[in-house]
Amino acid sequence: MFEALGTRTLAAVRDSLVLEFEALGQRVPAEKMWKSVYDNATFVLNLYVRRTTEYAQTAPADIAGKSRNEADAADAVLDVLQRLSGDDGPGAQGREDGRIGRKIKRASVDRP
Repeated sequence: MFEALGTRTLAAVRDSLVLEFEALGQRVPAEKMWKSVYDNATFVLNLYVRRTTEYAQTAPADIAGKSRNEADAADAVLDVLQRLSGDDGPGAQGREDGRIGRKIKRASVDRP
């Protein structure tokens, strides 16, 4: 996953990552352990989505589309990790725009 983030190819490996996490979740069903994975992924992927989204706002249409795909891929990965962690906490319905607001709310920090 981190290699894909570094090369901005998360969308290309999304399906395989989701399948690998699901398969690992079958072998290691301990929600407590998955909570740690989910928390760390939330921290990393929220920053990735934020920066990707900001970049898309000023990028040409084709690059903006790729950025949206990257954000969607991050959402898919977080969804499977959230399910494996048993987390159905506050905001589990997400934001109105369908993005990963339920995770961003947990991970974001207001800065002065």
